[in-house]
Amino acid sequence: MAEATFNILNTNDNISSSSAGLSVVHDSVASEYAALILRNKYKIDVLNRRATQVQYYMIKEADLILTMTSPIKYILKGRYEEYKDKIFTLKEYSGETFNLDIPDPYGGDIEIYSVCHYEIEKYIKKILEKINS
Repeated sequence: MAEATFNILNTNDNISSSSAGLSVVHDSVASEYAALILRNKYKIDVLNRRATQVQYYMIKEADLILTMTSPIKYILKGRYEEYKDKIFTLKEYSGETFNLDIPDPYGGDIEIYSVCHYEIEKYIKKILEKINS
């Protein structure tokens, strides 16, 4: 949801977002509820988007790495120590200083996915303002 939301809301042609996970199930696709929310909100179809495993080259080539949770941030900082200065949680990079995690909605109902997307969108908007100012 974060990748699609960022890329839809972003108007700067010089930047884009891509998403990758630490524990990806091979050939898994976007969850039904995530796809439904994105289709209803932005009229895009992500139902067949395949999950991507984080790779070293992705970390190396990225200008900025944003995670949904602090534990994932710390895992990445430990695993890719030479790039730790460009790894933040989404909320942290937006300027938040408290409760920096956006919990993974996986396994939840549509309401949990909706709340998650609301938070993602809210903080992406803040980040885009920050980047474009």
